[in-house]
Amino acid sequence: MKKEKKGFMQILKSIPENVSLAIRSFFSMIKDLFYDLSVWLHSKKKKKARSMGHFKKSERIFLFTLLLYPVIHVTIFYVGVNLNSIFLAFEKYDINLGKYYFDGISNFVKFFQAVKYESVMKTAIKNSCITYLFMQGIFFPLCVVFSFFIYKRLPGSGFFKIVLFLPQIISSIVVTLMFKYFVEVGVPYLVKILTHSEELPMSLLSNVETRYWTLLFYGMWAGFGGSIILYTGAMSRIPDSIIEYGRLDGLSIWQEFWHITLPLIYPTLVTMMVVSVSGFFTSQVSAYNFYGGNAPPNINTLGYYFFVRVVGSASSNADYPYASAMGLIFTAIAAPVTLTVKWLLEKYGPNTEF
Repeated sequence: MKKEKKGFMQILKSIPENVSLAIRSFFSMIKDLFYDLSVWLHSKKKKKARSMGHFKKSERIFLFTLLLYPVIHVTIFYVGVNLNSIFLAFEKYDINLGKYYFDGISNFVKFFQAVKYESVMKTAIKNSCITYLFMQGIFFPLCVVFSFFIYKRLPGSGFFKIVLFLPQIISSIVVTLMFKYFVEVGVPYLVKILTHSEELPMSLLSNVETRYWTLLFYGMWAGFGGSIILYTGAMSRIPDSIIEYGRLDGLSIWQEFWHITLPLIYPTLVTMMVVSVSGFFTSQVSAYNFYGGNAPPNINTLGYYFFVRVVGSASSNADYPYASAMGLIFTAIAAPVTLTVKWLLEKYGPNTEF
C-alpha cells in the first residue's frame, strides 16, 4: 500500500509542542518586524517649528502685516478712545473757536451739582435703583427658574422657549414696535371688551403711573432669551450620574433644583451678578427705543441720561466733556463695588467643582 502524503497541518501537529511554539513565535516576530519596517518607511518626520529668524523676509512681512490690523484697531478704538475720554473729562468745548481747552474739574462739579439740584437727575437715580432691584429681585430668579423649566423639558417648555427667544432673533426695533402696538391698541381694546366699557381706557404707555413699569416688563421679557441661553448651557454641563444618584436617593424636582442645580451652576450665577452691577449705571429700560431722545422725565434712568448726552439727537461736541466726566465717576463707583461683590460671592458661596 502506498503511504498517503501528509499535509502541512498534519506535519505541524506531529512536531512536539515546544518546537511548534518556537516556530510560531519566530513567524510572529518576522511579521511584526516587517510591519514595523513598513510603518517606518511610510512615516514622515515632523518638521520642527521655525523661529522668526528662520522665516524669509517676504514671510516676515506677511506675518507683520497680518498682525498689524488688529493691533491698530485695538490701539485706536479701545486705548485711544478711552484715553481721549479721560482727557475730555477735564476739558470744555468753545463753540465760537470750535475747539476744546483745559477747564480743570468743572465737569465733575457740574455733575454733583446736577445730583443735588436737578429733579431729572434725582429721578434718574431713583429709577436706576428701582430697575436694579427689580432685575435682581424678580428678573434674575425668574430667569433661573425658567431655565431649569426648559432644561428639564417639562410640559410647555417648548412653547416658553419660542416665546422667550423671539426678542433675540427679531430686530429690537421690530420687537419694540410690536410691543408698543400691543400695549397701546391691543390691551385697551381687551380691557374694554372684558369690562363692557363704552370708552377705551388709557394705554399703559400713556398713563404716567404705569408707563415706567411697562418699560420694566418689556426689558425683562426682551432680556430673558440671552440669560436663559447661559443658564441652560451651564445646567446641561451637570453630569447625568449626579442627577441619577439624586433620584435614587429620593430627591424631588424642587430638591434637585435647590441642592444640585443651583450649587453646580453657581460660577455662572456669580458672573451674571457681577456683570449686572454695571447695569445700575447703563440700563435705560429700552426708553430710547420707545421715545428716542424725548422720553418723559419720569422714566429717566442714569443709563438713558448718559446715553442721550452722547448719541442723542440734541447732543453736540459741548456735551462730550460732561459725559466723559460722568463716565469716570461711574467707573470710580462701579469698579470697587464690582470687585467687592465678586469677592463676597466667591467667599461665602458654595465651592462645588465637577
